[in-house]
Amino acid sequence: EAWALSAEELARRHTLFGYYAHFRTERQRQKVLATMAANSGSLQVRLGICAGSARVPARFRLCPSCHAADLKRFREAYWHRGHHLPGVLVCHLHGDLLLETAIPFRPIGRHVYEATPLELADLALQPIVSELENREVAKAVAAQSFELLTSQTGARCIKPDYRSQLKQFGWHSGRKGSESLEAAFRACFGDDMIAASFRDGTQLTWLQETL
Repeated sequence: EAWALSAEELARRHTLFGYYAHFRTERQRQKVLATMAANSGSLQVRLGICAGSARVPARFRLCPSCHAADLKRFREAYWHRGHHLPGVLVCHLHGDLLLETAIPFRPIGRHVYEATPLELADLALQPIVSELENREVAKAVAAQSFELLTSQTGARCIKPDYRSQLKQFGWHSGRKGSESLEAAFRACFGDDMIAASFRDGTQLTWLQETL
């Protein structure tokens, strides 16, 4: 145990387990937890991360407002889990564009301790994107992603009604539904957010599979 936490509590409260395992069955979640506790197996394959279309963070990220708040409250800062979820480009609390450091999120040595520096000037920071066309949409995505991360795993979850939302941007089902879906998706999220969030950039080849 660490900090009087069991291996399962540690995974749920201090890793990204809750986000990736949210829509898995309880049996699948228990297998993943056992793999994490044993420090064995390929978790990315087991959780479907490698097969997904979303970009996963390559380097550690931070929000300047969170960093300042941490220093004021704790006199030190820490890495926030919610800033390292796929497709999240802004802070779910402040809406700030996340800044990317030069510190690898998955280092070659696997187990490397990298504390968040007290001074942001000590870091080579680059914004994930220079600007976002639809900042509020990006913040909504960040907030919903954080909710998945921290909500009770296995609890009944009401899926977002994305179809009604996209209809506001011109999507309609029917013979040309796929064309209008892509157009509505681009209008809702903006090409800058799409390019920064998905591995195939702005191609959206995966979108047709949702119909």
